[in-house]
Amino acid sequence: MFTLKKPGKNNLLPIRKIISLMNLEKEDIINQLKEIFSDTFTDIGNEFSSETSRDDIDEWDSLNNIRLLTAIEAEFGFNFDLNEIEELTDVSTIADIIYNRLK
Repeated sequence: MFTLKKPGKNNLLPIRKIISLMNLEKEDIINQLKEIFSDTFTDIGNEFSSETSRDDIDEWDSLNNIRLLTAIEAEFGFNFDLNEIEELTDVSTIADIIYNRLK
């Protein structure tokens, strides 16, 4: 069964947050990802789009990948599984995984 949680001791999301997440469309997810990417990478600027990939961002190394995943998991209330983590190489794929997990 799918549950929405956030890292930490109190790992339950408020019901309003759960409902708002479940109603997100892919465009909304991409907009939220832009904020997360901007917080994680110092020079994302206007380069961000659904087609942005690891190859487009010099700072997207293994350490920043962990920071990015942690921020995404906290924002959307779930943990990626290992198979999903291996697929997280571009914004479009990340948005698709999030969208499918929330529906």
